[in-house]
Amino acid sequence: MLPNYSKSPKIIKFYIISLFQKDMRFEIPSETRIFLQKMGSTTVEYLGRGMTWTWVWVKGGRTIAEGLTFPTAQQMASRHIVNFQIELEPKTELCPEWPHTYHWERRREFCSRYERYGDLCDCQQPYSFTTPQQKRHRKSSGRDSADNQLSQYYDHFRSFKSLASANGFNKDRLRVYTENRHPELEQFLELANISLTVTYQFNELVSTHIARQVVFALNHTLHQHVEADFIIFMEEDVRVSPDFFVFLNRSASLLKEDPTLYCASAHNDLSYPHISYDARAVLRTESYPNYGWMVHRSFAKEMVDGMSEIEVEFDWDVVTYHHIRRRRECIIPEVSRSQHFTVGGSHISQWDARRFYSRKNLNEDPTVTVTNVKSLKNETYEDYLEALLHKAYFINPKVENPCTDEFFHLISTKGKEVLVLFFFTDVNIELFRINIQWETLAECLGTFSIESREGHHGLYRIRYGQAHFFLIAYPASPYSRFKPADIGTFNATSEEQRYANYRLLTMENAYNSNTSGYFGKTI
Repeated sequence: MLPNYSKSPKIIKFYIISLFQKDMRFEIPSETRIFLQKMGSTTVEYLGRGMTWTWVWVKGGRTIAEGLTFPTAQQMASRHIVNFQIELEPKTELCPEWPHTYHWERRREFCSRYERYGDLCDCQQPYSFTTPQQKRHRKSSGRDSADNQLSQYYDHFRSFKSLASANGFNKDRLRVYTENRHPELEQFLELANISLTVTYQFNELVSTHIARQVVFALNHTLHQHVEADFIIFMEEDVRVSPDFFVFLNRSASLLKEDPTLYCASAHNDLSYPHISYDARAVLRTESYPNYGWMVHRSFAKEMVDGMSEIEVEFDWDVVTYHHIRRRRECIIPEVSRSQHFTVGGSHISQWDARRFYSRKNLNEDPTVTVTNVKSLKNETYEDYLEALLHKAYFINPKVENPCTDEFFHLISTKGKEVLVLFFFTDVNIELFRINIQWETLAECLGTFSIESREGHHGLYRIRYGQAHFFLIAYPASPYSRFKPADIGTFNATSEEQRYANYRLLTMENAYNSNTSGYFGKTI
């Protein structure tokens, strides 16, 4: 934050101390380095392990000072102390073409103070909260103010824009919850005319603190909207597809009718571009509620009752999954209808956020939506899976090893509608979350490996092109009975584990959200 100043030019002196304790080699991806170089940095391309980097530059202008310090063999690089001064230009009115009404004066004040809001603060074509927005690529107006602050709540605007452009959005049914008062957030929501509720729910334990916010929001919504049959819950750093509400609406009747279901989740943890194919397809899984999900009010009440009295540290989604859902499952799309655009958080680093979330698949075609949701009824779905398994091609991992560069090219899908690979897991499948077999296999296939997600009694559905690709936990899964005697089971060797770790560190293109396939090719 820079100090405020009067209308007359003034010399401002700065003393900047820079000290990085994180490993910046992993924190700044290659495309960000390229962008910073284009902006004028001359040293960011050399930034590596244990180094300290300082860069002071004028937005849209020139570099004022820059330095890079190298570490020794014994310790990290020392800190920088930079002493410099610049002359500020006279302050002028921001966006004089905007009307001088209450709303636009408030927006002008907001945009003069906070950065990163893009077309909300575009002088020529500012974002409208009342009319549908068309996608456009336009440079945002620059700022000549010296008291701009880097936004902490820009995620709310990014999420709101995607919600507002989704078919079926109703702003009057949207309410935002926050644990404490935040002027920036309050000012933005006032501009957007969105209701805000402050929970004042605090806990010194991070997981419990987050859980308290979820419980409060659900309980408050139940009491404020007694007429509502369903509640949709959104985190603030999630964007949605154009048919997000259509997907949830089509899932609502089955969710209400089938007692073996508890939620409809717009997010599929296994939805990556190279292993999800059909944007119309829906699945039935033992899923966590996350990143845009809907439950009937009766289950929301179960969540409130089940978590309100817990005093120890706990994760609300884990408690819901293991202790409240009671073996009930979720409706999810094969191709996600929501995307978690986080850059880090309480339970995940920037590196993992980039690896696992930035490249996930998201349906962006407004003309495509899910079909055949009724086919997910419990008995119907079991019959469907068994019919597929009876005509499956079973992969022998000793011959067609998934932990090789050639795997996706060795297996032809010609004439094969269903592929099946068994991986070793002998624990209680109801409690299974992770083992070295799943972690290695998931890394080799380029999918979510933090823990096992989106299973259905130990069967995990992905795609290889148009073909269904089932990963089955053997012998824990009841579908293990389909394994032929002459087909082996994937049981990660040390060599396969090394291959998985190598992929983890070197497949830089896999972590790019624009990547068309895990191996840089469209599969």
